[in-house]
Amino acid sequence: MLSRNFAEVKKLRSAGNVASALPLVQSSKIESDEDAFEAMICLFVSGNLEAVLGQAGRHEWKSKWSRNASQALVGLIAHKDEALSLARAAVSEPGVAYDAVALYLILLHANRLIAEAQAYIRARLQDPPPSEVLLYIALAEIACAAGNWAGAYSL
Repeated sequence: MLSRNFAEVKKLRSAGNVASALPLVQSSKIESDEDAFEAMICLFVSGNLEAVLGQAGRHEWKSKWSRNASQALVGLIAHKDEALSLARAAVSEPGVAYDAVALYLILLHANRLIAEAQAYIRARLQDPPPSEVLLYIALAEIACAAGNWAGAYSL
């Protein structure tokens, strides 16, 4: 679960206020895998890819989903082939964060595996929380790639 500060980071990031989220990321103590992954996602959406790479090595990951998801994000940035398999492994673990699921969908889209993404969405994402903005963006991208413009715009 996100600490109080990182819950605020996610709230700010999801509202598009990354400029306010970034100082909070840098001034807050990481208390969990969820906090560390949120820090990486916030840095990623801000475009600070070097900081994402640096953040990945600063935390000792305890859960399998967070270890695999953080390595998948690093792999996406570094254009490594194993990024997708790491993301697949992450989303198969219990307790996976919705942002890790969004990363998985982003990687499926990048690899043109739209049918696999649609199957995952149908099986596991029928009613995601509205606060999961990155996930909704990934869902819309998959819908667009599948030619489902109405579905994309309804998200």
